[in-house]
Amino acid sequence: MKRVRLVADASLGETEALVRILRRDGGVRERHVTSPKGEPANPMTFQEIEAKFMDLAEPVIGRKKAEGVIETVYGLEDLNDSAKLVYLCCRQTETKSGKR
Repeated sequence: MKRVRLVADASLGETEALVRILRRDGGVRERHVTSPKGEPANPMTFQEIEAKFMDLAEPVIGRKKAEGVIETVYGLEDLNDSAKLVYLCCRQTETKSGKR
């Protein structure tokens, strides 16, 4: 018996999701989400956006640069040269000699 089954439901809206868990004891747990986090009807807070960015960016560009991106974006109106932001967003790669 399969433990997980995915079923498409054309009656759900484009951003909706319905999860139903049938427990061994016969109980049912269900959760219906009409607007997932990040949609206009359910926006993320600045803290949630920062946390998501750090989760995604830190493994690629490192913690120090990721924090620098956040700091730079907060001061974007006063940024005179976008090269700083571009540099912070780029991953450092090793050269053929093994140096960065």
